[in-house]
Parts: sequence; structure tokens; C-alpha cells
Amino acid sequence: MEMHKDSGYDKDDGMFVNTQFIADWEVPWIKGLSFGTMVNYRLNASHIKGLHARAPQYNMDGTVVQVAKPTLTEKAYFGSAYNFELSAAYVHTFAEKHTIDAKAVFTAAENEGFNFEAYRKDYLSTTVDQLFAGSSIGMTNTGNAEEGGRLGFVGRLKI
Repeated sequence: MEMHKDSGYDKDDGMFVNTQFIADWEVPWIKGLSFGTMVNYRLNASHIKGLHARAPQYNMDGTVVQVAKPTLTEKAYFGSAYNFELSAAYVHTFAEKHTIDAKAVFTAAENEGFNFEAYRKDYLSTTVDQLFAGSSIGMTNTGNAEEGGRLGFVGRLKI
């Protein structure tokens, strides 16, 4: 099936990367001591564009049907985040009766991102599909940004 070139389109281009690294190490010369780490990184970039139009339509007698003029909506989001954990643990039993079990974990995370959205209407044709080509009457745009982070330390001791 083929669509008429004046019917518009919806495009969604995105790039998403999600990586993770995990490592654990048991110290061979100190029985019961181990270290661990985890790093996760996520990257997100997306661009969405929709040109909404109706192809020419005709009445039974061949006259052109009036249709709404084309509209364009464009959105984009860009962001990244990481998580990092580092841990140390020690478990040892003394004299077959007494056990010490200790664990400490440090964690850090940060994220940031921003987005925008814009809309225009009353395009004269679908040839120029850019925001500047639409009418400034009734145009809208919005956007925001975010950033966040945390640090934490957790410990546990069981005797």
C-alpha cells in the first residue's frame, strides 16, 4: 500500500544505550573478605515529528472537498543517568561458634535530561515540514529540564 505524498507522516527516531558492568572479588589471602562493584550507564535521545495532513479529496462530481490545513508537532528528549555501587563484605566464624558478618555499601547516582515540544498549524502545503513554516497564530511550545542525584552509605553488622 502506498500513501499519497500529501498525507503527512509520523517519524520516531531514537537512540537508547544501556550498559552495565559488575565485578566481584574474593580476597584470596583473607578468608571471608570480598569486594564488589556495579556501574550502570543509560543514554536516551529521541526525536518525534508528525506532519498531519489529508490528501486531496473529491466529491462525486469531481469538486475538491475542503480539508483542514496541515499541522506539525515536533518533540525531542535527551537524557542520561548512571548508578555506581561499591561494596565490601566480611564473613568469618571463630571457634566454630561465633560468626561475624559485616557488609558496607556505598552508592551514587546522577541523572539529567531535557525535552521540548512545539506545534504549528495552518501550513500552506506539506512541502516544507519545518516549524517556522506554520502559522504563528495558535502555535504552542513547551519544555523542561531535570537533574537529580543521590549518595548513600549502608552498613550491616551481625554478630
